[in-house]
Amino acid sequence: MKPSISLVDPDHAEHFYSLDDVYYFGGQSGHQQIAILDHRPSNDNNQEIELKIGDIVGIA
Repeated sequence: MKPSISLVDPDHAEHFYSLDDVYYFGGQSGHQQIAILDHRPSNDNNQEIELKIGDIVGIA
């Protein structure tokens, strides 16, 4: 029987990465991130953009 991940590694904090880090810790200067997953907008409300793996996204 394989042990649950909570028993193997009870502190998952090191596996978490906030997308807000560049804002809080980088100030207001621009940053570029590279998409690691494809993303298709869930609907047509213009609140989301389509991304392909490798797309460069500028975060201000």
